[in-house]
Amino acid sequence: FHSVCLKLLRESGEGISEIDPKLNKKFSIFDSEDSKRLIKSVTDNQFSKDETRKIILKIREYKLKGLEPFEVTWDNGDKKSELFAEVYKNYQSQLVQRNALDFDHA
Repeated sequence: FHSVCLKLLRESGEGISEIDPKLNKKFSIFDSEDSKRLIKSVTDNQFSKDETRKIILKIREYKLKGLEPFEVTWDNGDKKSELFAEVYKNYQSQLVQRNALDFDHA
């Protein structure tokens, strides 16, 4: 199912720039395992499985709220929210470099 939808999106290409103007027609969509690997990569694999899951859930929450990385704020002194915002920024930057979306963005 997902591969058929991806093929249709690539062939039509018209709505792609509305999802993300930086994408070209050869984009890919990361599944949850791809996203997890990318999170581990941008954090240099320094977090436990549970912490990585929390980061993924927080990024999903930001995306469901429609927040881009530059829109995420944190309270001064709150290291956890600062970390989430920084990882989100790096994660999203890597998606763009890979010409990819994740399911939460699509």
